[in-house]
Amino acid sequence: MKKMLTLILAVITFYGVATAQEAGGGQRELRGRDIVKIGKMSTLTGVLAAKGHEWQLKVGETTYDIHLGPSFYRDENSIVLKDGMTATVAGFLHATDMAVSTIKFGATTYTLRDENGRPAWAGRGRRSGRGKSNGNGNGNGNGNGNGNGNGRGRGKGERKGRACETGSERGQKDLGKCTK
Repeated sequence: MKKMLTLILAVITFYGVATAQEAGGGQRELRGRDIVKIGKMSTLTGVLAAKGHEWQLKVGETTYDIHLGPSFYRDENSIVLKDGMTATVAGFLHATDMAVSTIKFGATTYTLRDENGRPAWAGRGRRSGRGKSNGNGNGNGNGNGNGNGNGRGRGKGERKGRACETGSERGQKDLGKCTK
């Protein structure tokens, strides 16, 4: 009896989750990095429209959601958008979503992403710089972790901790003594 009740509850839970996903409850909005992966480079000219904290570009009868990255970057670079201003945006387009690489209004062009889609604000110290693991353990050090692990190898971030090779082998400043 207990097993039958557990089975019935599992079926009801599965059906509820599947129904919610079909109704759009399981979908998440696309982020800039998602659009870069699946979009194609395009250029659009239209009128900017504010939608809460987000921005849209109206081109004729079509409205595009434009992904401009974090507001702190726009603030630091004096990128001021105004509702109703005409702008030309170039970037990665997927359906009606665009991860903006450049935005131009008037005679000024601002770069938000490079041609590969890497954000201009990336790697600027806003994150802690720690990887997915503490860096301890065996391996060659060529993992996905960014930053400050204690393992050997070449990570994507700043290297601290155990340094058992000299940087001069790779044309870098000598890291000094080997610590364990």
